[in-house]
Amino acid sequence: MRDRLAATGMPGGFAAVLAGMDRSIAKGSEDRVSPAVEEVTGQSPRSFADFAAAHASVWRR
Repeated sequence: MRDRLAATGMPGGFAAVLAGMDRSIAKGSEDRVSPAVEEVTGQSPRSFADFAAAHASVWRR
């Protein structure tokens, strides 16, 4: 990832930081749940698959 980002002209140090973040996320560093959706909307959160299924008619237009 670092090499691919650097090949686009991104500075090497920044490419390394982003690649490290990507590696960390892949290992689960962002695998957490927050109560924010319910606190903000008053509704329980749901998966994207459930959301898409509930609104399938919109996706078909």
